[in-house]
Amino acid sequence: MCGTPIDLHKVTVDSFHVAGSNDHITPWDAVYRSALLLGGERRFVLANSGHVQSILNPPGHPKAHFVENPRLSSDPRAWYHDAQKVEGSWWPQWLDWIQARSGTQRETRLSLGSANYPPMDPHPAPTCWCAEQEERMKTRDRILECALHLFNRQGEPNVSTLEIANEMGISPGNLYYHFHGKEPLVLGLFERFEEELTPLLDPPLEVRLDAEDYWLFLHLIVERMAQYRFLFQDLSNLTGRLPKLAQGMRTLLNALKRTLAALLASLKAHGQVTSDTRALGQLVEQISMTPCCSRWTTSGFWRARARSGSWCTR
Repeated sequence: MCGTPIDLHKVTVDSFHVAGSNDHITPWDAVYRSALLLGGERRFVLANSGHVQSILNPPGHPKAHFVENPRLSSDPRAWYHDAQKVEGSWWPQWLDWIQARSGTQRETRLSLGSANYPPMDPHPAPTCWCAEQEERMKTRDRILECALHLFNRQGEPNVSTLEIANEMGISPGNLYYHFHGKEPLVLGLFERFEEELTPLLDPPLEVRLDAEDYWLFLHLIVERMAQYRFLFQDLSNLTGRLPKLAQGMRTLLNALKRTLAALLASLKAHGQVTSDTRALGQLVEQISMTPCCSRWTTSGFWRARARSGSWCTR
C-alpha cells in the first residue's frame, strides 16, 4: 500500500469466510483465494445462493444448504471436489464459531458513551450519513441519464447493463447495487417520464385557451416524449416484456385522452372548434395515438404543424 508491501499472512486472527455459489458480483473462487491470504485459523463455507441470499440465509429455509471442506488447498476447484454438502443454513455454524471466540456475556448498555467518551451528537454521524446518501443518489441519477442516452441512441434491446457500466466507468456491481438489471432501469426511466408528463396532463381548464395554446400544449407533450423516445421506438415489444410498464403506459395514455377531450371541449365551448361529439372523440384517439405509434420528434411535430396551417374547423 502506497509503495509499502503488506503481508496479510501475518494477520493471525481467526477468520470465517462465506461465499455464494451463484454470486456474479463476488465470485466464490475469488472469495476463496482471499481467505488464503490471511493467517490464523481460516474457515470457508460455500452457500447455494447468490450475492445477497448467501448472507440472508436464516435457519428453516427448506432449500438452504452449503458445502465445506476443512482442508483449504491452493486450488478452489480441488477444494470443491472434496467438499461435503451440509443441509440447512450456515448461520448455526457461524454462531458456534463466534461464541467459541467471544468473551463472557455482559449486560446490554442502554445509553451511549461513557464518562471518558461522552456522546458527541444525538444522531450518529449525521454529516457523513447525509453525504453518503447524497453521493448514492448522484450515482443513481447518473446511471439513469447514461441509460437514457444509450437507449435513445441505440435502442433499448441493443444496450446491456455491462455497456452502461462501461460507459459510466463504474463496475457492474456498482450498477447492480442501484438497479438489479435492465427492467428496473427501464421502469425507473418511465417513472421519471411519468413525473415530467403528469403536470402537463392537469392544465387549468377554467382558463380560456385559443388554438395556439392548444398547439403549445401538444408541443410540450411531444417534447417530453422525444426526450424518452426509446419507450416508443418499439412500444408493443417493450410493454409485452414488461407488464408493469404496460400498465403504467395505459394509465398515462388514458390520462392524456381525458385531458385532450377536456381541452377540445373547452375550445368548442368558446367557439374555437366546430365539430360534433363523435368527430371530437375520433380526433382525441388520433392525436393521442400518433406520437405513441410513430417516431416523432419535436422538429417533426412542428413541421407537421406548419403543413397543417391554422387550426381547422369542422
